[in-house]
Amino acid sequence: MNPRSVANVALDVVREAAFSKYLIVLFGLIILGVIALAFALDIEVVNGAIAAGNLFGGNLVGHGKQVGVAEFLGPFMTAIVYATFFVGLLFLIVAVADIAPRMLAPGRVELMLALPIRRSELVVGIYCGVMLIAACAMFLAIGGGSLVLFIKTDYFTAAPLIGAVCALVGFVTLYGVMIAVAAVARSAALSAGSGILVFIAGAATSDRGFVLSLIRNGFTRSVAGFVMGPLPRLKALADIGGDAALHKQLEWASACAVVGGCAAFGLFFVVAACIAVNIKDY
Repeated sequence: MNPRSVANVALDVVREAAFSKYLIVLFGLIILGVIALAFALDIEVVNGAIAAGNLFGGNLVGHGKQVGVAEFLGPFMTAIVYATFFVGLLFLIVAVADIAPRMLAPGRVELMLALPIRRSELVVGIYCGVMLIAACAMFLAIGGGSLVLFIKTDYFTAAPLIGAVCALVGFVTLYGVMIAVAAVARSAALSAGSGILVFIAGAATSDRGFVLSLIRNGFTRSVAGFVMGPLPRLKALADIGGDAALHKQLEWASACAVVGGCAAFGLFFVVAACIAVNIKDY
């Protein structure tokens, strides 16, 4: 596989997506959200609380005990991480659903394959281009929020960036399924529907023990456990970013298992998309 060919396809995807109304709306909403956050933090109560914390050694006094500035802002940062993960992923699914079907549409795909490019390079290039768009969106949202907090409160933490990485891994998982469906059906609606279905299933079944405890029939429980086994644990992935924003101690072994499982799930479907495109008669 030629990296230059993959990069050229990825850049072509980014150039075409730059004129997509969905992505213009997506990045516009992110920028408006960051601006709204900047104005919201002009509230005198918040500024006064942070200033008091900085003045008295980085601690705030409330409920009869001292609270660190990091602890005070932790729930706020957690809300940003979770909102970026769940709302951002859902919007991204819709925003990029038509990219792969459009690139693989009749006439367009033949033109692409007439160039010195392999079919697998075309699929991987589309995938990488969409991941580049998703990375820009995720880091703009969380990075922008962190920058506003730093400017307003003189407090900076890299913890929310872990949330951005987790959200990006979540989209790696979802778009793998979406591009595989697009390679077979070439339908934006089916591609988006498959992404939303996996998103809901992965978020709902993250706590496998709890879900299985709700099923009383032994055979049904076994079948459900078998079906849920390969599904990505998206809620657990979001919790990694949330815990980092709250400065909780991360269990790295568990976190790596969740991230690795989600990434492997998505990459499996990218390989399936390459196989589907290779066996098609264009």
